Amino acid sequence: MKTGSNPVPAGKSLRGYHYDPQVRAAGLTPISSEVVAPPRVLECPNQLEAKLVRINPVMADEYDYSVHERSIECTVEGIVCLELTILRVHADPCILLVGDPNRIDPNLWRPLTMSSCRFYGSGRNLWSPGSREYRRVNIEVLMSIALGSSQ
Repeated sequence: MKTGSNPVPAGKSLRGYHYDPQVRAAGLTPISSEVVAPPRVLECPNQLEAKLVRINPVMADEYDYSVHERSIECTVEGIVCLELTILRVHADPCILLVGDPNRIDPNLWRPLTMSSCRFYGSGRNLWSPGSREYRRVNIEVLMSIALGSSQ
């Protein structure tokens, strides 16, 4: 099994994980970021470079997380929100506002988002998983639907 964490956390190491840069493992091309250490992905037309500002707990409870079998891997407990500062934006020129290269035209940008294991583009549900289909989603088909190039 593979992980993008280097060094491999002790809990993952015990279960047989080894380090493998996940960008390459996914068949994608890593490219250098301009202001942060993690690489960007060449095949992704829009990218954000950011730094972690704060980890915000959003659900405090009395659950004893130390009893969880994977607790050795965890450095935070409960549900958290990550607060980031965006340091650099890389946007595909085809979605930039005409006459203002520092703004994205919302009429041209068609992001693909995931909510509750369902993929959405421009507010439409593009794909919902069946119990056995989930791992076989064809991301290229979803992207073509989101971009409006599907028949």
